[in-house]
Amino acid sequence: MHESQLMSRYKQDDPLTRLVNLAANLSRIAKTRPVTGNWSSILRDAREGKYFIEWTALDSPPVLLETLQTIQLRLCQIEQAGPDAWGDPKSDPLRRQMREWSDQLVAFYLEHKGSPT
Repeated sequence: MHESQLMSRYKQDDPLTRLVNLAANLSRIAKTRPVTGNWSSILRDAREGKYFIEWTALDSPPVLLETLQTIQLRLCQIEQAGPDAWGDPKSDPLRRQMREWSDQLVAFYLEHKGSPT
């Protein structure tokens, strides 16, 4: 999907739902290993995640801004590292961190849904 189409679709959602969409991307990244031939999926989710953060940061609660910035930096590192580095066992802590961030964003959503952000 083209970036402008993705942005248009993504920004139709409220900021909390956008955070859950980001959480889904992080979860997929955490679960996918390039040894299964899915590097393109990891790369797509990392790029989308970076866009999602860019498009959501201004609408996000201040308490999440530092976390979003850190996630965006890690997504850039994943892109630059390539499939060989992502398949290395040394990347396991980053995969765990992606899962933790995903869980954190979902928990934030569940805590704040139905209330103004």
